[in-house]
Amino acid sequence: MDFLREDNNYYDIYSLIDSNKCPYTIKDFNIPQPVYDFKKLNDKLLEIHLDLLRDNKINLSFTRNYIISCELNKLGYDCIYMVPSTESILNTFKSLVNEITLQNLDKNKSATCIVTVNSSEYINEDLIFKNDEIQNQIYNTILNSLSRHGFYGVQVKKMI
Repeated sequence: MDFLREDNNYYDIYSLIDSNKCPYTIKDFNIPQPVYDFKKLNDKLLEIHLDLLRDNKINLSFTRNYIISCELNKLGYDCIYMVPSTESILNTFKSLVNEITLQNLDKNKSATCIVTVNSSEYINEDLIFKNDEIQNQIYNTILNSLSRHGFYGVQVKKMI
């Protein structure tokens, strides 16, 4: 079952079936995941299917890979090509669109923070002259905190 992978949590098969009775999955063959070279992956998966069939470890293969399905059937092996449901395909596209939308929103989010320093509230007159220094410290503190949490392009405007 080459479609049971780490990224889909092996469709939770390992919690449903005793590990000794589980079908062979990618997990059993030390294939690094995620995979980026799909030609290499297809070749490796076909080799695995053929080895398991030739060694009589299995008598039927399940695959979601059309090329592997055709090759195994052409060689006379029993193979079932698992086609994802229309609902599954639509849900995948909806998830993709939602993820892209969220990433775009995350990049474009804005916030407003108004900090007011009213010198007339201070008893000590020396603090009046430190307003610029205080505002600069507040600005730097906010800017550093936001950039540590992934917010960039922060602008601070002084209102007089």
